[in-house]
Amino acid sequence: MPKARLLLAFSTMVATVVILVVWKFFVTAEAAYTAATAKKPEPSVPLPWLTYPLTAVLFLRRCFLPVS
Repeated sequence: MPKARLLLAFSTMVATVVILVVWKFFVTAEAAYTAATAKKPEPSVPLPWLTYPLTAVLFLRRCFLPVS
C-alpha cells in the first residue's frame, strides 16, 4: 500500500484530522437542522389508508383465484 505523504508530517496529519472532525460536525448539524425544519412529507399515493389494502386484496385475489 503506498504511503500518503500528506500524513507523514505531524502538522499536516493534525490539520487533516481537525478538518475531518469539523466536517463530521457540519454534516451532523446540517442533518439536524434539515430534520427540524422539514415540512411533513406527502404520501406517495392518494388516500394510503384505502390504496394499500385495495392493492393487497387485488394481489391476493390474483394469486389465489387465477384467471382461467
